[in-house]
Amino acid sequence: MGFDDLPMVDDEDELRRVHNDTATYFLSRGLVAHAEMTCHLAVGDDNWTKLVQNPRWRAANSTQCRRLSASWCANCCN
Repeated sequence: MGFDDLPMVDDEDELRRVHNDTATYFLSRGLVAHAEMTCHLAVGDDNWTKLVQNPRWRAANSTQCRRLSASWCANCCN
């Protein structure tokens, strides 16, 4: 399984679900897992809805993140 095999965030409901689920992360193509939509390191001050249908971002659980050797965002994943 690779990054491209993970599901994209399909809509704003999915965006909120990932944000609220403590075991699911926003994973960037650079393999950094972010837990919070409020993390400014992930998308700056931009609107988080830019993650919807964005091929540079995926939703992943903690097991998938570990399998891909993703690093954890120190800003939002403490």
